[in-house]
Amino acid sequence: MKRFVYVLVLVAISMIVLQTQSVLAANSKSDSKLVGSWKMTKNSVDSAGAPCPFVPEVFDFYKDKTVVLSNFGPQHLPYTTSVTNEEKEIIIKKMPDFKGKDILLIKPNPNMDWTNTPMVYAYSINNNELTLSILGYSPATFAKSKK
Repeated sequence: MKRFVYVLVLVAISMIVLQTQSVLAANSKSDSKLVGSWKMTKNSVDSAGAPCPFVPEVFDFYKDKTVVLSNFGPQHLPYTTSVTNEEKEIIIKKMPDFKGKDILLIKPNPNMDWTNTPMVYAYSINNNELTLSILGYSPATFAKSKK
């Protein structure tokens, strides 16, 4: 009986490890699609037509998981698309429209907790077009630049 329980525990641990690796690999692929320079093709505006202050003209994403925003100066800000289930729950509670969507988080302050950042985007990448959705604003679109 002990041996059976031991085998079950090993199988369960193996499944968790494999599942975690596949999630990390999927997030890594998503991050690699972001890497590069993205130039705005359509601005994000609120219902009055005012542009969103958190959407720059250009995003420059780097392999080291930092991003430079053209409206933020030369500072490299940390970003992630690898949102934990707990973080996703907190974000969805604040932003129910983002449920089921891929999430991009950028920290304007590196010491800030991911769930407290005001820079929360639902995003998608199709071919060379990045679409960002921001709560309370229309989606913004970006084209990948060739450098």
